[in-house]
Amino acid sequence: MSRRAVETPAGHRSASGTEDAFAAAIAGHAGQLRALARRFGLSPADADDAVQETLYRAWQYRARYQSRDRLLGWLRAILRNVIVDRARADRPHQDLASMRASARALFEPDPESVALARIELTDVLRRARRELPAEQRAVLSEVAIRDQTYRSTAAALGVPIGTVMSRLHRARQALAG
Repeated sequence: MSRRAVETPAGHRSASGTEDAFAAAIAGHAGQLRALARRFGLSPADADDAVQETLYRAWQYRARYQSRDRLLGWLRAILRNVIVDRARADRPHQDLASMRASARALFEPDPESVALARIELTDVLRRARRELPAEQRAVLSEVAIRDQTYRSTAAALGVPIGTVMSRLHRARQALAG
């Protein structure tokens, strides 16, 4: 291993560059890596396994570590790759027919579900529209529901076009939550 600066757990650099210093530096980040693995949703045992694999890969590929890189950032990238690799390996392999059936179910929902979702969405939008101030509700009805232009809406309501645009903007913001 070449002699280069190695980051220690406290964030300081060690000029020794020895393998012992590198091992101590990566081991010093194990707690942070475990916490990150837990935030990714891994169980405690799986998080420990992922960290162990991360430290192993870091040691295995230590020659690739660039001293200008932050050690913790490099270790986090390795951990992310370990978690992704494990997720891919654990994913059950499906046959082509079941994959097609799954895709059909995703892209071709049954008509009853679609109808119920539309009814529910319509009710939600009606309730939300009723909560808008009258000026915003009028502009929203003209532009979004009746598909009128800003100019014709302004003429129908007797307000400037800028007022129509600002009321419509506020109504859309209110509906978006």
